[in-house]
Amino acid sequence: MHSLNSRRIELWLLGLAMLPVAGFSTAHGAAAETGPEAYRKRIAAEPDLAAWWSFDGDLNDAQGKAHGQVSGGQAQFAEGPAGGKALVLDQGRFVTVGATPELDFAETTIELWFKPDFAPNPGYNPCLIAKRADGDHANTRFSVHVMGDYSRLAIWNGRAVMLYTVAGGPLKPGQWHHLAVTCTPHAMRMFVDGVPADLEGPGEGFNFEKRALPLSIGSSQPRGAELMACAVDEVAVYRKALAEEAIANHVDAMGWGGKRERLAKARQARLDQQRKLRLAQDARREKRRAELLDDPALFDRGQPTIYAGERLGAIRFTLGGIGAGSIQINGKAQRAIWQIFNNHRHAEVPNSFFAVRAEVPGGPAAVRALQTSPVGPFAAMKELTFRGEYPFAWYTFVDPGLPIKVSLEAFNPLVPLGARDSAIPCAIFHLTAENPTDRPVAVAFLAAQQNAVGFLGDKPIQGRSYPGYGGNNNVILRQGTPP
Repeated sequence: MHSLNSRRIELWLLGLAMLPVAGFSTAHGAAAETGPEAYRKRIAAEPDLAAWWSFDGDLNDAQGKAHGQVSGGQAQFAEGPAGGKALVLDQGRFVTVGATPELDFAETTIELWFKPDFAPNPGYNPCLIAKRADGDHANTRFSVHVMGDYSRLAIWNGRAVMLYTVAGGPLKPGQWHHLAVTCTPHAMRMFVDGVPADLEGPGEGFNFEKRALPLSIGSSQPRGAELMACAVDEVAVYRKALAEEAIANHVDAMGWGGKRERLAKARQARLDQQRKLRLAQDARREKRRAELLDDPALFDRGQPTIYAGERLGAIRFTLGGIGAGSIQINGKAQRAIWQIFNNHRHAEVPNSFFAVRAEVPGGPAAVRALQTSPVGPFAAMKELTFRGEYPFAWYTFVDPGLPIKVSLEAFNPLVPLGARDSAIPCAIFHLTAENPTDRPVAVAFLAAQQNAVGFLGDKPIQGRSYPGYGGNNNVILRQGTPP
């Protein structure tokens, strides 16, 4: 009889252990009470809590410092995310708290529950919470928004917009979500339902330089702008950036631990899949690179490309040291564009050219500008060819009226691993004359360069006149003994 009773007691206890118990969570391996009261106990226990509006029938800050008030009507309340009360913001209602310099911390966390209920695509992106002044959009510390199509969340800091993709996909009207944004001077993170949201592209953080701006809930500005039709609950501000585990504990305390874990697993699976795709792409690129490196044609010397005729129209060869501006010489061998005057315009410095004079004894002298367009009294070369292998450009001139062959080599210093020498602000021009005949030829070169000291590149030079010119006199400097 005693043995039978013992077995009955053992079976009864086993059955009791298997019964589900409402209001308890087994997150992290231990049963814990969940729901609005459990959540509030968790928040109240946070040592860095600075302000807290629980919206349990009023708009008071539980810390007693920054009470809110409703604009646009009377405060209305409805059921919260797991029972209790939540503030309803619709029909033009939003909350203002006023200037709150006491909430401007060197690092912070903004936390709340929200249930958006606006009609999609209202023509703007509704705002959940902001510290932002009226009128001037740049006068913003932070402004948290739901995109008008519910696709993503966004943060505006007065300078840039940061877009975040939510782990569970696009939000839906009428569904509760937990939001936490942590920010330090070095990093900002967003969590939705306790799971990190993923930043699209580059990001910044709160504009910590902006202080004592008014706090608004359901509006981006105290006067009412970018209004959010929603229910909102348990808005809290902390003087520290909460750890991810602390945020997860808050979500679990409300009884959302199961949802958080499902979202976290789905996000991790998506990240793992993206990583696999990246690794596969890297492997394909590496394979292709190896194939190219194994191609014997890659190391063949090949033949240089010579540009002539209409193909010269696209030539713009840059001369100038690293960070020193540039002079662009074109397919006519003109120094056509000058960008050494802190300018980005296509400025021209006229009367800047080379010319050649060749004379056979007893015959007339032939004079040409070393370019395929005339300049002043100098006739143009009939044609030329161009070959470019940076930093060198080679021009070969052809004119049946000249008894010689003329070429021009133009370059600037470019020293591998020598940034200082590669930044010398200069362009070097090397002119060569070749006599293909058996007769002597007298050859002279002319280098003409307008003195452009004072030119800003903002307006054209008229001949030799420009408002910024002074005397602009040139002096011949001779060094050494002439040969």
